[in-house]
Amino acid sequence: MDIHFINAYSFDKELADFYNTELERYPEEDWIVFTDGDSMFTANDFGHRIKQVIEANPKYRLFTCLTNRVACPYQVVKGYWYEERMNEHWRLGDALWKKYETEVSDITNEQPLSGVLMAMQCGEALEVGGFYGRGMLGVDNSLHVAYAASGKKVGLMLGVYMMHYYRNGGANTDHLKKEGE
Repeated sequence: MDIHFINAYSFDKELADFYNTELERYPEEDWIVFTDGDSMFTANDFGHRIKQVIEANPKYRLFTCLTNRVACPYQVVKGYWYEERMNEHWRLGDALWKKYETEVSDITNEQPLSGVLMAMQCGEALEVGGFYGRGMLGVDNSLHVAYAASGKKVGLMLGVYMMHYYRNGGANTDHLKKEGE
């Protein structure tokens, strides 16, 4: 199984277009993991862990992870929103892996995920319609909605944790807007 790790960045701030172009770049059977530019894995073997989760949970077709800060409550580990010490995030990531390993929670019919991390098979993501929307906000939600509408399961990896800077916990999204917006 080939898995490609892409740290997402769109110069024209059309994130759906960026994601879809990346999906088209690889063979249909390959997997791709998109992460936010202001996020960090908390394990040196993060790729092996994600691969293990995918292989252990074939009924799930789109995955996300736990984190410290996003707008989606079920992804947030309580008590870590304001934690600034990196060693604490790495400690938590290790503890969650030891506790849950490849366990996945079904979030198919829950609030759409926040895309700090999204793992999917390239061809299948395009088959369900890929990402849609304009600009930078909400395109991660669009993919979750497309998977659920297609009857494909979406899973939260309970043993995979990423630290997310997420505007340092603030609500300012000015950097996500195009000039003149």
